[in-house]
Amino acid sequence: MSGSPALRVISVGLGVLSVVLIMVNAGLLWANQSVEAEVANRQRFINQTAQLSRVNNALARALGNSAENNKDSRLSELLVQQGITLAPDTSPDLPAAGALP
Repeated sequence: MSGSPALRVISVGLGVLSVVLIMVNAGLLWANQSVEAEVANRQRFINQTAQLSRVNNALARALGNSAENNKDSRLSELLVQQGITLAPDTSPDLPAAGALP
């Protein structure tokens, strides 16, 4: 196999280039997986925060209703200290079951 030296240099150069490109591709794949994992963790945190926010609102509403119904001034003061203002229930009255509008 006696090929021209220029052809050998070109084929070796292309072989080395392909190995370098494979290594670059592997590095980018690893970096991309790291970023995807970070994004997935952030999304999980956002989803949990939304769920906990709904629970927090329901708990605050229930405590506020309990404080108002039982005339519990200590509970009312505690809620106000935590930044929860007590307001009268402004939700619309729902018709009784079976009642027609």
